Amino acid sequence: TVLDYSPVLIAFVTSMTFASRLLQVYFRNIDLHMLYHHIATPEFIRSSMLRRYLYLLKGDLLTAVGMVVNLLLMLFVAGLSLPADTVVKLAAVCIAFLLFWETYEFIVYYIVQPYSVDMTAKSPVFKALGYLESLFYLLVLFVRRDLTAALPWVCAAAGASVLVFFVSRKIAPRTFRLR
Repeated sequence: TVLDYSPVLIAFVTSMTFASRLLQVYFRNIDLHMLYHHIATPEFIRSSMLRRYLYLLKGDLLTAVGMVVNLLLMLFVAGLSLPADTVVKLAAVCIAFLLFWETYEFIVYYIVQPYSVDMTAKSPVFKALGYLESLFYLLVLFVRRDLTAALPWVCAAAGASVLVFFVSRKIAPRTFRLR
């Protein structure tokens, strides 16, 4: 059934995230210069972190709508029908996973601060996280289960990541610096 291939939808969701690329643009065009010239104050870091996160979530609303439309289109083209509550649960899993993943990218950017002046990833923690992310992609792609059963867990993970994001705003001024 379609639900057996819901991990493919999750892989699709992670490929649609643009937080890492957006944060690279921010680093290259704003943060690098602010950090290099010691202009980035703790207040600036905290406020820009929140403003950028809210901007990203606003953009993710469009992504979430696109995911739901893609899901409905996939069901329509395949000539399949699912109960409405199942479609809503599957869409909720994808949206919660999108929220989790985008928040994770922000936390990594501000806490690990992976980039150096020459835009290369110098942090060994960032490289290790990259390997773990790749393993996670493979795991998700090869699990053939109905992921709607994971809705409470994915929502809990998304909620926890948002809480960690707000906690990380307090320590980001100490960790967000040039390597």
